[in-house]
Amino acid sequence: MRHAETLAIQAGLRGTRLYTNKLMPSNIALYRSLGYAFEKETLHDHGTVAVHMVRSLAERAVD
Repeated sequence: MRHAETLAIQAGLRGTRLYTNKLMPSNIALYRSLGYAFEKETLHDHGTVAVHMVRSLAERAVD
């Protein structure tokens, strides 16, 4: 995640986004601990629910 965030900062982006399956609460907890916030949920095929999360990179400087 740190490498992806560094690449995003170097590319001039203000944040990163990701999504995970709602049935994977350990993933959601991990991403929250890394500074990601809930954005929305979307329904996909066969009842799968994706949880979309975002993180601002304004507070993080390039290593």
